[in-house]
Amino acid sequence: MFNKLCDDISKAYDRVNWAYLDAVLRRWVFVINGVDGCVCVSKLFPMTCLSAMVKHETARGSMHGVKMGHDGPFISHLMFADDCLFFCRATAQECEVLKRVLRDYEEASGQAINLQKSSIFFSSNVDEALRADISSIMGGWHNKKLSKAGNEILIKGVAQALPSFCMGIFSLPIGLTDELERMLNSFWWGNNAEVGKGIKWLKWERMCIDKKLGGLGFRSLQLLNVAMLGKTCWRLIEEPKTLMCQVLHAKYYPNGDFLSASLGHNPSYTWRSIISAQDLVRRGTRWRIGDGSGVRFFHDPWLCTKANFWPSRELCPPHLELVLEADIHKIMSTAVFPSSGVDKLIWHYTPNGRYSVKSAYQLASSLTLDVTHNVEGHWSSLWKLAVPPKVKSFLWRAARDNLPSKFLFYVVEHTDSSFKIRVCMLLWQIWKDRNGTVWNNKSPVPAASVMAAASAWAEWSSVRASAARSSPQQIALAVCLGWHSLPPGVIQCNVDAAFFAEEKMMGLGMVVRNHHGEFVVGRSIILSGCRSVEEGELIGIKEALSWIKELGFLKGVLESDCKRACDAIGSAGRNISEMGVLASLCRAELALLPDFSLRFVKREYNAIAHCLAKAARDFISHHVWTEPPDFVAGLFHIPCSCEQ
Repeated sequence: MFNKLCDDISKAYDRVNWAYLDAVLRRWVFVINGVDGCVCVSKLFPMTCLSAMVKHETARGSMHGVKMGHDGPFISHLMFADDCLFFCRATAQECEVLKRVLRDYEEASGQAINLQKSSIFFSSNVDEALRADISSIMGGWHNKKLSKAGNEILIKGVAQALPSFCMGIFSLPIGLTDELERMLNSFWWGNNAEVGKGIKWLKWERMCIDKKLGGLGFRSLQLLNVAMLGKTCWRLIEEPKTLMCQVLHAKYYPNGDFLSASLGHNPSYTWRSIISAQDLVRRGTRWRIGDGSGVRFFHDPWLCTKANFWPSRELCPPHLELVLEADIHKIMSTAVFPSSGVDKLIWHYTPNGRYSVKSAYQLASSLTLDVTHNVEGHWSSLWKLAVPPKVKSFLWRAARDNLPSKFLFYVVEHTDSSFKIRVCMLLWQIWKDRNGTVWNNKSPVPAASVMAAASAWAEWSSVRASAARSSPQQIALAVCLGWHSLPPGVIQCNVDAAFFAEEKMMGLGMVVRNHHGEFVVGRSIILSGCRSVEEGELIGIKEALSWIKELGFLKGVLESDCKRACDAIGSAGRNISEMGVLASLCRAELALLPDFSLRFVKREYNAIAHCLAKAARDFISHHVWTEPPDFVAGLFHIPCSCEQ
């Protein structure tokens, strides 16, 4: 019978007895000049001494570690930075010895054991009575029960991340992933902190649904495994010159590429694992059109649409293939960049065209998970409530009929913010008191329940990091406050894009102001095709730069409210999608205006350009405004106190 103790040193860098450290260093004949060196070893040497103390007790026979196999060594402790694992027999005597070692270490070094982050684990053959005795000896080292919200964070941040290295290389057996998911489901629903048991009110598959659709957003390990293997598949496509790619190419697909490769004869387990993600990669990969020479019109994926990347065709005698009318708009909306050179395979589901595990998992989920598990409701409103996470988790359980009650959707959708908070906190407290009555035989007092709910809300809100909120006057003057004073002769140009889905069009708006913030000239442009937001914003930036150059302005600032577009222009070579090509064209235009800079601004500061973009739908092609139109004229009356 063995137990394992996980120990964390509290503030290891800040807490140290300098006399102790000096004595240790002199004992080791170690001389340090300067304060920085002392800080570097302030944790290293005390932990080394703790290791020596444990080894001493093990040599005396008062502690026994865990033997790793028949001929393997005994392990009494493992250390990494300020985290420690101690192994000993599950007896009161050995736990007393370990407790004494830790107490002596604390007194000598000045450091302290963080009991809040320390825990104890027992082997399966240790009975409950002995577990309780040992936990009491260690003074609070036990498995503390987390709230459902805490369990959620622990599962997502730790448990589901642990096998990620293996899942990026090998396909895990379905039986193993099923067993792991059963364990995670039991852990989340577990009502007994000591034995980890409890009724599982919902299947794991239903809990893996997105939070906006009624689930908890947990990951299916099997789908995550495929998505992570897809990362290796993407390397075979994007980095064909690496040694791994050359070996696999020579062995498994010598006469083609990875997307056309087959399992082959006598494949290795590694290749079986990689090829299992091939179909997912195929479904998310398409061609970015350059000169078009390497893409077959009907036989390769190249349309910029989420549903289907292949054009539909109709066979007509004798040997004609006609495009269906439904695909004409899709073809017209797909960007083509002959100047960019060769065609390139990209991942459709990320803005930069490069594969990501997150987007691949979302694609796999949409293709695999049962849509009948989705539950209608105002789930987004529920998760946005300004209440503690444990209360949101409780409300989710209630709304999923795991408590049950569905009147909550009316509360979160049709009542004011203050009422929502009071109702949600009180319901959570009532449920907590109900559990105390059923399991601990407590008798709650209604008035005390109300006070406890109010106290819990006050405590949580006091420690919550709240962002500074603007007053109504500040909101009204958003455009004014977004203005920065400029030197004489320097202009500011704001640009924005608006999208009209019904007309399958998009509008661009841009406005030039002088260094006083006064209107100089504006422009509205209407374009056919309705592309992604980022592509539309980049097209607007490119058009604005060309227009500024035509007008003869040499110094100024160009502002956009699309951060992704601004970031794409600033990060050369990292984006291989259509968005990346547009960003490179914007960089080329910006290089011709060396005294111009591009910066991101909040949307409310870009209101004038947005209004001009929306007005573009009233014109056939484009319109130049020499005077500010009535619908934005009021935004140019800037009080002197607003200028910065």
